[in-house]
Amino acid sequence: MTQYAIGGIALLLIIAWIAMRGDSYSTMHAATVSRAPGADGAVTYGEYGNTEGSVPFAATGGSPSVSMPSNWPPDAPANYPNASMTYAGTMNPGTGKSGSFVSYNVNVTWQTVADYYTAQLASSGWTVDTSAMMGGSMIISAKKNGRTFGISVTETGKGYTMVIAGLEL
Repeated sequence: MTQYAIGGIALLLIIAWIAMRGDSYSTMHAATVSRAPGADGAVTYGEYGNTEGSVPFAATGGSPSVSMPSNWPPDAPANYPNASMTYAGTMNPGTGKSGSFVSYNVNVTWQTVADYYTAQLASSGWTVDTSAMMGGSMIISAKKNGRTFGISVTETGKGYTMVIAGLEL
């Protein structure tokens, strides 16, 4: 069971990596979203959406215009306080199960963020399946009522931490 949770989290991380690389990228079913660098060097994005889901994108460094996905349940952990969101989205993958994901940066250590999520999950009745360091990232997977929550927490330097969290509903 643990290998499936880790595999699901790894898939989420690959999707996030694809979304953050290159000048353009392809997403599910060959739809394409292009990035456009502005005069100030910041890269801005629009919103991609189709029957598979939608992904609002922020300017590099985050933007207050990106918010939590509308289907993020109230018993799932919220973002760490003062997070600078970079991506948020919903999806309906080939499994037929819907889900959501968020990506953000925050100016604290990875351990502080990992401790926050561990406490939030426990206080909301989630059961942590897996907690492991993998390739410089802390990976946490938890379950509740048939749902799976996964998070990757990676310190990026100078006190900043990148967080990618996903939830299969």
